[in-house]
Amino acid sequence: MARFAILGAGLSGLSVGLALAKGGHEVVCLEREPEVGGLARSWRTQGFTFDYGPHFLFGDQALPLLGRLTPGLELAPIRRDAERMFFKGRYFKFPFQPKDLLLNMHRGALPGVLLQLLGKQLSGRKGSGASVEEWVVEGVGRRLYDYISLAGYIEKLYGLPATQISRDWGIQKLKFLSRWRDAGLLTLAARAWGEGRRVQAYPVSYPPQGIDRIAQALAKSFEAAGGRVALGAEAQQVDSTKPAVAYLQGGARQELAADLVISTIPVTTLAGLLAPAAPEGVRQVSAEALRYRSVALLFIRLEAAEAAPHQCIYFTEPGASFRRITEFRRLSAQLAPEGKTSLCVELTFSEGDADSQLSDAGVFERTAHELAALKLLDPGRVAGYDVLRLPHAYPVYSLGYGAGLKGLLGWLAGVGKVLSIGRQGLFHYNTMANSVMEGYGAGERLAELPASGWAGLVRDTYAARLAKYGGAAG
Repeated sequence: MARFAILGAGLSGLSVGLALAKGGHEVVCLEREPEVGGLARSWRTQGFTFDYGPHFLFGDQALPLLGRLTPGLELAPIRRDAERMFFKGRYFKFPFQPKDLLLNMHRGALPGVLLQLLGKQLSGRKGSGASVEEWVVEGVGRRLYDYISLAGYIEKLYGLPATQISRDWGIQKLKFLSRWRDAGLLTLAARAWGEGRRVQAYPVSYPPQGIDRIAQALAKSFEAAGGRVALGAEAQQVDSTKPAVAYLQGGARQELAADLVISTIPVTTLAGLLAPAAPEGVRQVSAEALRYRSVALLFIRLEAAEAAPHQCIYFTEPGASFRRITEFRRLSAQLAPEGKTSLCVELTFSEGDADSQLSDAGVFERTAHELAALKLLDPGRVAGYDVLRLPHAYPVYSLGYGAGLKGLLGWLAGVGKVLSIGRQGLFHYNTMANSVMEGYGAGERLAELPASGWAGLVRDTYAARLAKYGGAAG
Protein backbone atom coordinates (compact mmCIF):
# COMPACT_ATOMS: atom_id res chain seq x y z
CA MET A 1 0.00 0.00 0.00
CA ALA A 2 1.37 3.40 -1.01
CA ARG A 3 0.61 6.82 0.46
CA PHE A 4 -0.59 9.69 -1.70
CA ALA A 5 -1.05 13.36 -0.81
CA ILE A 6 -3.38 15.31 -3.12
CA LEU A 7 -3.46 19.11 -3.25
CA GLY A 8 -6.97 20.36 -4.05
CA ALA A 9 -10.38 18.68 -3.72
CA GLY A 10 -11.89 19.78 -7.01
CA LEU A 11 -13.15 17.31 -9.59
CA SER A 12 -9.65 16.24 -10.68
CA GLY A 13 -8.35 15.80 -7.14
CA LEU A 14 -11.37 13.86 -5.93
CA SER A 15 -11.43 11.64 -9.03
CA VAL A 16 -7.76 10.67 -8.89
CA GLY A 17 -8.07 10.17 -5.13
CA LEU A 18 -11.11 7.94 -5.50
CA ALA A 19 -9.34 5.68 -8.00
CA LEU A 20 -6.32 5.37 -5.69
CA ALA A 21 -8.45 4.70 -2.61
CA LYS A 22 -10.44 2.03 -4.47
CA GLY A 23 -7.07 0.52 -5.41
CA GLY A 24 -6.31 0.02 -1.72
CA HIS A 25 -3.94 2.92 -1.18
CA GLU A 26 -3.78 5.49 1.63
CA VAL A 27 -4.92 8.84 0.24
CA VAL A 28 -5.36 12.25 1.88
CA CYS A 29 -6.77 15.21 -0.05
CA LEU A 30 -5.83 18.67 1.27
CA GLU A 31 -8.32 21.42 0.42
CA ARG A 32 -7.79 25.00 1.60
CA GLU A 33 -11.47 25.95 1.21
CA PRO A 34 -14.19 24.89 3.70
CA GLU A 35 -15.87 22.71 1.05
CA VAL A 36 -14.96 20.49 -1.87
CA GLY A 37 -15.48 21.27 -5.55
CA GLY A 38 -12.97 23.94 -6.54
CA LEU A 39 -14.51 26.01 -9.33
CA ALA A 40 -17.41 23.52 -9.64
CA ARG A 41 -19.18 24.77 -6.51
CA SER A 42 -22.48 26.46 -5.73
CA TRP A 43 -23.53 29.41 -3.56
CA ARG A 44 -26.86 29.20 -1.71
CA THR A 45 -28.74 32.07 -0.11
CA GLN A 46 -32.39 32.78 0.70
CA GLY A 47 -33.66 29.82 -1.32
CA PHE A 48 -31.55 30.63 -4.40
CA THR A 49 -28.73 28.47 -5.76
CA PHE A 50 -25.99 30.04 -7.87
CA ASP A 51 -23.25 27.98 -9.47
CA TYR A 52 -19.79 29.46 -9.83
CA GLY A 53 -20.69 30.34 -13.39
CA PRO A 54 -22.58 27.91 -15.64
CA HIS A 55 -21.08 24.42 -15.61
CA PHE A 56 -22.35 21.57 -17.73
CA LEU A 57 -21.35 17.95 -18.11
CA PHE A 58 -20.70 17.63 -21.84
CA GLY A 59 -20.87 14.38 -23.78
CA ASP A 60 -21.87 10.91 -22.67
CA GLN A 61 -18.47 9.39 -21.86
CA ALA A 62 -18.35 10.58 -18.24
CA LEU A 63 -21.92 9.55 -17.42
CA PRO A 64 -21.31 5.78 -17.09
CA LEU A 65 -18.21 6.45 -14.98
CA LEU A 66 -20.04 8.81 -12.64
CA GLY A 67 -22.91 6.34 -12.47
CA ARG A 68 -20.52 3.67 -11.18
CA LEU A 69 -18.61 5.96 -8.84
CA THR A 70 -21.44 8.03 -7.36
CA PRO A 71 -24.58 5.94 -6.79
CA GLY A 72 -27.55 8.21 -6.20
CA LEU A 73 -26.15 11.26 -8.01
CA GLU A 74 -28.98 12.76 -10.05
CA LEU A 75 -28.04 14.06 -13.48
CA ALA A 76 -30.72 15.32 -15.84
CA PRO A 77 -30.39 16.08 -19.57
CA ILE A 78 -30.69 19.74 -20.51
CA ARG A 79 -31.07 21.58 -23.79
CA ARG A 80 -27.87 22.31 -25.69
CA ASP A 81 -29.55 24.93 -27.90
CA ALA A 82 -30.44 27.41 -25.13
CA GLU A 83 -27.20 29.44 -25.28
CA ARG A 84 -26.79 32.61 -27.33
CA MET A 85 -24.23 35.23 -28.26
CA PHE A 86 -25.34 38.85 -28.45
CA PHE A 87 -23.77 41.32 -30.85
CA LYS A 88 -24.93 43.83 -33.45
CA GLY A 89 -28.20 44.06 -31.49
CA ARG A 90 -29.15 40.45 -32.24
CA TYR A 91 -29.01 37.02 -30.63
CA PHE A 92 -27.14 34.23 -32.43
CA LYS A 93 -27.05 30.57 -31.48
CA PHE A 94 -24.04 29.37 -29.54
CA PRO A 95 -22.09 27.26 -30.34
CA PHE A 96 -22.17 29.08 -33.66
CA GLN A 97 -24.09 27.33 -36.41
CA PRO A 98 -23.24 28.46 -39.97
CA LYS A 99 -26.86 28.40 -41.12
CA ASP A 100 -28.12 30.46 -38.16
CA LEU A 101 -25.28 32.96 -38.32
CA LEU A 102 -25.56 33.60 -42.05
CA LEU A 103 -29.37 33.73 -42.12
CA ASN A 104 -29.61 36.16 -39.19
CA MET A 105 -26.69 38.38 -40.16
CA HIS A 106 -27.52 41.92 -41.27
CA ARG A 107 -28.11 41.82 -45.02
CA GLY A 108 -25.58 44.55 -45.72
CA ALA A 109 -22.78 42.55 -44.09
CA LEU A 110 -23.59 39.22 -45.70
CA PRO A 111 -22.09 39.68 -49.22
CA GLY A 112 -18.68 40.75 -47.93
CA VAL A 113 -18.56 37.94 -45.36
CA LEU A 114 -19.52 35.31 -47.94
CA LEU A 115 -17.04 36.59 -50.53
CA GLN A 116 -14.15 36.46 -48.07
CA LEU A 117 -15.18 33.05 -46.78
CA LEU A 118 -15.47 31.76 -50.34
CA GLY A 119 -12.08 33.23 -51.22
CA LYS A 120 -10.42 31.51 -48.26
CA GLN A 121 -12.03 28.22 -49.21
CA LEU A 122 -11.00 28.44 -52.87
CA SER A 123 -7.45 29.59 -52.18
CA GLY A 124 -6.80 26.78 -49.74
CA ARG A 125 -4.27 29.03 -47.97
CA LYS A 126 -5.34 28.86 -44.33
CA GLY A 127 -2.01 29.91 -42.86
CA SER A 128 -0.73 29.11 -39.40
CA GLY A 129 -0.56 32.47 -37.66
CA ALA A 130 0.68 32.42 -34.09
CA SER A 131 -2.11 34.57 -32.62
CA VAL A 132 -5.76 33.59 -32.46
CA GLU A 133 -6.61 36.68 -34.53
CA GLU A 134 -4.30 35.59 -37.34
CA TRP A 135 -5.57 32.01 -37.09
CA VAL A 136 -9.21 33.08 -37.49
CA VAL A 137 -8.68 35.76 -40.12
CA GLU A 138 -6.45 33.50 -42.24
CA GLY A 139 -9.14 30.81 -42.11
CA VAL A 140 -12.47 32.62 -42.53
CA GLY A 141 -11.66 36.25 -43.31
CA ARG A 142 -11.51 39.59 -41.51
CA ARG A 143 -15.15 40.51 -42.16
CA LEU A 144 -16.62 37.54 -40.28
CA TYR A 145 -14.07 37.96 -37.46
CA ASP A 146 -15.01 41.63 -37.05
CA TYR A 147 -18.75 41.03 -37.44
CA ILE A 148 -18.95 38.67 -34.47
CA SER A 149 -16.68 41.00 -32.43
CA LEU A 150 -14.49 38.07 -31.48
CA ALA A 151 -11.60 40.37 -30.58
CA GLY A 152 -13.81 42.12 -28.03
CA TYR A 153 -14.81 38.87 -26.38
CA ILE A 154 -11.21 37.65 -26.17
CA GLU A 155 -10.08 40.90 -24.59
CA LYS A 156 -12.88 40.69 -22.01
CA LEU A 157 -11.86 37.15 -21.16
CA TYR A 158 -8.10 37.64 -20.99
CA GLY A 159 -7.48 41.36 -20.63
CA LEU A 160 -5.17 41.24 -23.67
CA PRO A 161 -5.73 42.00 -27.36
CA ALA A 162 -6.49 38.98 -29.54
CA THR A 163 -3.17 39.63 -31.32
CA GLN A 164 -1.44 38.61 -28.06
CA ILE A 165 -3.42 35.41 -27.48
CA SER A 166 -2.15 32.12 -28.89
CA ARG A 167 -4.00 30.28 -31.64
CA ASP A 168 -4.01 27.33 -29.22
CA TRP A 169 -7.00 28.92 -27.50
CA GLY A 170 -8.83 29.03 -30.83
CA ILE A 171 -7.98 25.42 -31.63
CA GLN A 172 -9.31 24.33 -28.24
CA LYS A 173 -12.33 26.60 -27.75
CA LEU A 174 -13.46 27.68 -31.24
CA LYS A 175 -14.13 24.26 -32.67
CA PHE A 176 -16.83 25.62 -34.99
CA LEU A 177 -14.20 27.83 -36.65
CA SER A 178 -11.81 24.90 -36.87
CA ARG A 179 -14.44 23.06 -38.89
CA TRP A 180 -14.99 26.13 -41.09
CA ARG A 181 -11.25 26.48 -41.67
CA ASP A 182 -10.55 22.86 -42.45
CA ALA A 183 -13.62 21.74 -44.40
CA GLY A 184 -13.85 21.93 -48.16
CA LEU A 185 -16.49 24.19 -49.68
CA LEU A 186 -18.98 21.42 -50.49
CA THR A 187 -18.49 19.79 -47.10
CA LEU A 188 -18.98 23.12 -45.37
CA ALA A 189 -22.22 23.76 -47.24
CA ALA A 190 -23.53 20.28 -46.46
CA ARG A 191 -22.64 20.62 -42.79
CA ALA A 192 -24.26 24.03 -42.46
CA TRP A 193 -27.79 22.68 -42.81
CA GLY A 194 -27.32 19.84 -40.34
CA GLU A 195 -25.30 21.67 -37.70
CA GLY A 196 -28.32 22.58 -35.60
CA ARG A 197 -29.47 18.98 -35.37
CA ARG A 198 -25.99 17.85 -34.35
CA VAL A 199 -25.79 20.49 -31.62
CA GLN A 200 -29.20 19.54 -30.23
CA ALA A 201 -28.32 15.85 -30.29
CA TYR A 202 -25.07 16.36 -28.35
CA PRO A 203 -25.76 15.16 -24.77
CA VAL A 204 -25.43 17.71 -21.96
CA SER A 205 -26.24 16.87 -18.34
CA TYR A 206 -26.73 18.85 -15.14
CA PRO A 207 -27.55 18.00 -11.49
CA PRO A 208 -30.93 19.72 -10.84
CA GLN A 209 -29.96 20.82 -7.32
CA GLY A 210 -26.76 22.57 -8.37
CA ILE A 211 -23.37 21.74 -9.83
CA ASP A 212 -21.75 21.18 -6.44
CA ARG A 213 -23.67 17.91 -6.12
CA ILE A 214 -21.11 16.23 -8.40
CA ALA A 215 -18.10 17.06 -6.21
CA GLN A 216 -20.05 16.23 -3.04
CA ALA A 217 -20.98 12.82 -4.45
CA LEU A 218 -17.37 12.13 -5.45
CA ALA A 219 -16.16 13.14 -1.97
CA LYS A 220 -18.70 10.83 -0.34
CA SER A 221 -17.53 7.89 -2.47
CA PHE A 222 -13.87 8.81 -1.85
CA GLU A 223 -14.34 8.73 1.91
CA ALA A 224 -16.38 5.52 1.72
CA ALA A 225 -13.42 3.93 -0.10
CA GLY A 226 -11.10 4.90 2.77
CA GLY A 227 -9.81 8.28 1.55
CA ARG A 228 -9.69 11.35 3.75
CA VAL A 229 -10.50 14.97 2.85
CA ALA A 230 -8.91 17.62 5.08
CA LEU A 231 -10.85 20.89 4.64
CA GLY A 232 -9.39 24.28 5.54
CA ALA A 233 -5.93 22.78 4.95
CA GLU A 234 -3.67 25.10 2.95
CA ALA A 235 -0.36 23.79 1.66
CA GLN A 236 2.66 25.82 2.76
CA GLN A 237 5.52 23.80 1.31
CA VAL A 238 6.01 20.69 -0.80
CA ASP A 239 9.29 18.92 -0.08
CA SER A 240 9.94 16.85 -3.18
CA THR A 241 12.88 14.98 -1.67
CA LYS A 242 10.89 13.10 0.99
CA PRO A 243 8.25 13.80 -0.41
CA ALA A 244 5.99 15.55 2.13
CA VAL A 245 3.52 18.42 2.32
CA ALA A 246 3.56 20.98 5.14
CA TYR A 247 0.15 22.62 5.58
CA LEU A 248 -1.83 24.85 7.92
CA GLN A 249 -5.15 23.69 9.33
CA GLY A 250 -6.94 25.49 12.14
CA GLY A 251 -3.85 27.62 12.72
CA ALA A 252 -1.65 24.57 13.38
CA ARG A 253 1.19 23.60 11.06
CA GLN A 254 1.20 19.91 10.16
CA GLU A 255 3.16 17.67 7.84
CA LEU A 256 1.82 14.90 5.63
CA ALA A 257 4.33 12.33 4.39
CA ALA A 258 3.64 10.57 1.10
CA ASP A 259 5.22 8.39 -1.53
CA LEU A 260 3.88 10.66 -4.29
CA VAL A 261 2.34 14.15 -4.25
CA ILE A 262 -0.43 14.84 -6.76
CA SER A 263 -1.26 18.51 -7.28
CA THR A 264 -4.38 20.01 -8.87
CA ILE A 265 -3.71 23.57 -7.70
CA PRO A 266 -2.40 26.20 -10.17
CA VAL A 267 0.93 24.94 -11.46
CA THR A 268 2.50 28.34 -10.81
CA THR A 269 1.40 28.15 -7.16
CA LEU A 270 2.84 24.65 -6.92
CA ALA A 271 6.17 25.88 -8.31
CA GLY A 272 6.31 28.47 -5.53
CA LEU A 273 5.71 25.83 -2.84
CA LEU A 274 8.31 23.32 -3.97
CA ALA A 275 11.57 22.76 -2.15
CA PRO A 276 14.15 22.56 -3.50
CA ALA A 277 12.98 25.46 -5.64
CA ALA A 278 12.98 25.53 -9.41
CA PRO A 279 16.00 27.17 -11.06
CA GLU A 280 15.72 30.95 -11.23
CA GLY A 281 15.41 30.93 -15.03
CA VAL A 282 12.46 28.53 -14.92
CA ARG A 283 10.75 30.58 -12.21
CA GLN A 284 11.23 33.84 -14.11
CA VAL A 285 9.96 32.58 -17.46
CA SER A 286 6.96 30.80 -15.95
CA ALA A 287 6.03 33.82 -13.82
CA GLU A 288 6.03 36.04 -16.92
CA ALA A 289 4.36 33.59 -19.31
CA LEU A 290 1.86 31.68 -17.16
CA ARG A 291 -0.84 33.95 -15.83
CA TYR A 292 -4.38 33.31 -14.67
CA ARG A 293 -7.40 35.55 -15.00
CA SER A 294 -9.72 36.08 -12.03
CA VAL A 295 -13.51 36.27 -12.17
CA ALA A 296 -16.06 38.29 -10.25
CA LEU A 297 -19.47 36.63 -10.07
CA LEU A 298 -22.39 38.98 -9.47
CA PHE A 299 -25.38 37.03 -8.14
CA ILE A 300 -28.61 39.02 -8.51
CA ARG A 301 -31.85 37.85 -6.85
CA LEU A 302 -35.01 39.00 -8.62
CA GLU A 303 -38.67 39.34 -7.67
CA ALA A 304 -39.72 38.17 -11.12
CA ALA A 305 -40.64 34.87 -12.75
CA GLU A 306 -38.06 35.31 -15.54
CA ALA A 307 -35.35 37.73 -16.62
CA ALA A 308 -33.31 36.87 -19.73
CA PRO A 309 -34.72 35.51 -23.00
CA HIS A 310 -32.19 32.66 -22.97
CA GLN A 311 -30.51 30.36 -20.47
CA CYS A 312 -26.98 31.65 -21.07
CA ILE A 313 -25.88 34.68 -23.13
CA TYR A 314 -22.34 35.72 -24.16
CA PHE A 315 -21.56 39.38 -24.88
CA THR A 316 -18.72 40.25 -27.25
CA GLU A 317 -19.04 44.02 -27.71
CA PRO A 318 -17.57 46.71 -25.42
CA GLY A 319 -20.99 48.12 -24.46
CA ALA A 320 -21.14 45.43 -21.76
CA SER A 321 -18.27 45.11 -19.29
CA PHE A 322 -19.38 41.56 -18.50
CA ARG A 323 -18.89 38.62 -20.85
CA ARG A 324 -21.66 36.20 -19.86
CA ILE A 325 -24.93 36.03 -17.93
CA THR A 326 -26.83 32.92 -16.83
CA GLU A 327 -30.37 32.51 -15.57
CA PHE A 328 -30.14 29.36 -13.44
CA ARG A 329 -33.88 28.84 -13.21
CA ARG A 330 -33.77 27.93 -16.90
CA LEU A 331 -31.42 25.09 -15.96
CA SER A 332 -33.56 23.79 -13.12
CA ALA A 333 -36.68 25.07 -11.34
CA GLN A 334 -35.07 23.95 -8.06
CA LEU A 335 -32.49 26.74 -8.23
CA ALA A 336 -34.88 29.58 -7.32
CA PRO A 337 -38.00 29.95 -5.15
CA GLU A 338 -41.37 29.66 -6.84
CA GLY A 339 -42.20 32.79 -8.85
CA LYS A 340 -38.67 34.20 -8.53
CA THR A 341 -35.53 34.04 -10.62
CA SER A 342 -31.91 35.18 -10.62
CA LEU A 343 -29.02 36.20 -12.83
CA CYS A 344 -25.36 35.29 -12.54
CA VAL A 345 -23.16 37.89 -14.28
CA GLU A 346 -19.49 37.12 -14.94
CA LEU A 347 -16.74 39.72 -15.17
CA THR A 348 -13.11 38.75 -15.64
CA PHE A 349 -10.20 40.82 -14.35
CA SER A 350 -6.52 40.66 -13.48
CA GLU A 351 -5.32 41.37 -9.98
CA GLY A 352 -4.36 45.02 -9.70
CA ASP A 353 -6.31 46.37 -12.68
CA ALA A 354 -9.15 48.90 -12.36
CA ASP A 355 -11.95 46.35 -12.27
CA SER A 356 -10.29 44.46 -9.43
CA GLN A 357 -10.47 47.65 -7.34
CA LEU A 358 -14.25 48.07 -7.69
CA SER A 359 -16.26 47.58 -4.52
CA ASP A 360 -19.13 45.09 -4.53
CA ALA A 361 -21.54 48.02 -4.76
CA GLY A 362 -19.53 49.43 -7.67
CA VAL A 363 -19.68 46.11 -9.52
CA PHE A 364 -23.44 45.92 -9.04
CA GLU A 365 -24.21 49.53 -9.96
CA ARG A 366 -22.20 49.49 -13.20
CA THR A 367 -23.51 46.08 -14.23
CA ALA A 368 -27.13 46.88 -13.37
CA HIS A 369 -26.94 50.03 -15.49
CA GLU A 370 -25.59 48.05 -18.47
CA LEU A 371 -28.15 45.26 -18.06
CA ALA A 372 -30.98 47.78 -17.88
CA ALA A 373 -29.76 49.44 -21.09
CA LEU A 374 -29.90 46.01 -22.75
CA LYS A 375 -33.43 45.50 -21.37
CA LEU A 376 -32.25 42.49 -19.39
CA LEU A 377 -32.87 43.89 -15.92
CA ASP A 378 -35.65 45.87 -14.25
CA PRO A 379 -33.86 47.53 -11.30
CA GLY A 380 -37.15 47.71 -9.43
CA ARG A 381 -37.30 43.90 -9.31
CA VAL A 382 -33.89 43.46 -7.64
CA ALA A 383 -34.29 41.85 -4.21
CA GLY A 384 -30.56 41.72 -3.40
CA TYR A 385 -27.16 40.73 -4.70
CA ASP A 386 -23.83 39.20 -3.71
CA VAL A 387 -20.41 39.39 -5.33
CA LEU A 388 -17.99 36.47 -5.23
CA ARG A 389 -14.40 36.85 -6.45
CA LEU A 390 -12.42 33.82 -7.61
CA PRO A 391 -8.70 33.87 -8.46
CA HIS A 392 -7.11 31.55 -11.03
CA ALA A 393 -10.36 31.07 -12.94
CA TYR A 394 -8.94 31.04 -16.48
CA PRO A 395 -5.43 30.17 -17.70
CA VAL A 396 -4.28 32.93 -20.07
CA TYR A 397 -3.08 31.53 -23.38
CA SER A 398 -0.73 34.40 -24.17
CA LEU A 399 1.70 34.07 -27.07
CA GLY A 400 4.53 33.14 -24.70
CA TYR A 401 2.66 30.64 -22.57
CA GLY A 402 4.08 27.64 -24.46
CA ALA A 403 7.67 28.46 -23.54
CA GLY A 404 6.73 29.01 -19.90
CA LEU A 405 4.76 25.79 -19.69
CA LYS A 406 7.45 23.78 -21.43
CA GLY A 407 10.13 25.02 -19.03
CA LEU A 408 8.05 24.47 -15.90
CA LEU A 409 6.68 21.04 -16.82
CA GLY A 410 10.10 19.97 -18.05
CA TRP A 411 11.57 20.82 -14.67
CA LEU A 412 8.72 19.07 -12.83
CA ALA A 413 9.32 15.96 -14.93
CA GLY A 414 12.86 15.89 -13.56
CA VAL A 415 11.58 16.22 -9.98
CA GLY A 416 9.67 12.99 -10.55
CA LYS A 417 7.80 12.73 -7.24
CA VAL A 418 5.20 15.43 -7.97
CA LEU A 419 2.41 14.90 -10.52
CA SER A 420 0.50 18.04 -11.55
CA ILE A 421 -2.85 17.36 -13.24
CA GLY A 422 -6.21 18.94 -14.06
CA ARG A 423 -7.32 22.31 -15.39
CA GLN A 424 -5.12 24.28 -13.01
CA GLY A 425 -2.29 21.81 -12.67
CA LEU A 426 -1.70 21.50 -16.43
CA PHE A 427 -2.68 25.07 -17.36
CA HIS A 428 -5.45 23.62 -19.46
CA TYR A 429 -8.91 25.04 -20.28
CA ASN A 430 -10.57 21.75 -19.32
CA THR A 431 -14.20 20.60 -19.12
CA MET A 432 -15.77 18.97 -16.06
CA ALA A 433 -16.20 15.67 -17.89
CA ASN A 434 -12.52 15.63 -18.87
CA SER A 435 -11.46 16.52 -15.32
CA VAL A 436 -13.33 13.52 -13.93
CA MET A 437 -12.26 11.06 -16.63
CA GLU A 438 -8.61 12.16 -16.79
CA GLY A 439 -8.30 12.32 -13.01
CA TYR A 440 -9.81 8.88 -12.49
CA GLY A 441 -7.77 7.44 -15.35
CA ALA A 442 -4.53 8.78 -13.85
CA GLY A 443 -5.46 7.29 -10.49
CA GLU A 444 -6.16 3.87 -12.02
CA ARG A 445 -2.82 3.85 -13.83
CA LEU A 446 -0.93 4.87 -10.67
CA ALA A 447 -2.74 2.23 -8.61
CA GLU A 448 -1.65 -0.47 -11.04
CA LEU A 449 1.97 0.63 -11.38
CA PRO A 450 4.82 -0.22 -9.02
CA ALA A 451 6.46 2.83 -7.46
CA SER A 452 9.34 2.45 -9.89
CA GLY A 453 6.95 3.27 -12.75
CA TRP A 454 5.55 6.53 -11.34
CA ALA A 455 8.32 8.76 -12.72
CA GLY A 456 7.58 7.50 -16.21
CA LEU A 457 3.86 8.27 -15.82
CA VAL A 458 4.74 11.77 -14.58
CA ARG A 459 6.94 12.39 -17.63
CA ASP A 460 4.32 10.99 -20.00
CA THR A 461 1.60 13.21 -18.50
CA TYR A 462 3.65 16.36 -19.01
CA ALA A 463 4.74 15.33 -22.50
CA ALA A 464 1.12 14.71 -23.49
CA ARG A 465 0.13 18.17 -22.29
CA LEU A 466 2.94 19.86 -24.19
CA ALA A 467 2.05 17.97 -27.36
CA LYS A 468 -1.64 18.86 -27.12
CA TYR A 469 -1.40 22.13 -29.04
CA GLY A 470 1.22 23.47 -31.40
CA GLY A 471 2.20 26.56 -29.41
CA ALA A 472 2.89 24.70 -26.21
CA ALA A 473 4.77 21.98 -28.00
CA GLY A 474 7.00 24.54 -29.65
